[in-house]
Amino acid sequence: MKRPYYLKKRGDFWYYRLNPESGLVTGENLNYYTTGCRTREAAEAFMADMLGEKRETPTFRSYAESFFIWGECPHIRRVLEETGRFTQRHARIQRGRLEKYIFSDPFANKRLSEITRADVFDLRSRLLRRCSPATTNKVIDVVKVVLREAVIREELNRDPTELVRRVRHKKRVRGIFTVEELRQLFPDYGYGPWKDARDYTCFFLAAVSG
Repeated sequence: MKRPYYLKKRGDFWYYRLNPESGLVTGENLNYYTTGCRTREAAEAFMADMLGEKRETPTFRSYAESFFIWGECPHIRRVLEETGRFTQRHARIQRGRLEKYIFSDPFANKRLSEITRADVFDLRSRLLRRCSPATTNKVIDVVKVVLREAVIREELNRDPTELVRRVRHKKRVRGIFTVEELRQLFPDYGYGPWKDARDYTCFFLAAVSG
């Protein structure tokens, strides 16, 4: 089967040309026309709509393959262009969550267009069985970043993470040392639990100065 069209990027946008050998156009028209799309995925979706084809969207795993990899991630590139703020450390942390918690879950094999809010809730429930609420919230935030980026780029028509709220959890309240605890930590004679005078002095200063 002849390729029905060709795509080429010019500047920020993708352009198409119909292939005369495909039977979709008569004559030898070598002109390219704009799709109005900034990404190849969006341009292919545009062509599928124009030609009446049914196009399968990629799986979450396939779409997110380059996410949070410095120099490759479309989300990082866009954020840096718009705000100039995105650290490599944050990218490494987010990439670690993506690989450890999401790519290892059946959720990653679902196609973007087929992901429902129920799928996100189910993923969250599975995460809660193996992670703390705080970790679960951070992992779901990664899912939100990927899917919302797809919506922003018009590669996905809707955001299934909309109305998916954070899991409530109680934050541990920091207390203060009691008088007895301070005496045990900093006795009048000796270094207590500290190995030498330097450790004793450092932690004593931290305790009294906050």
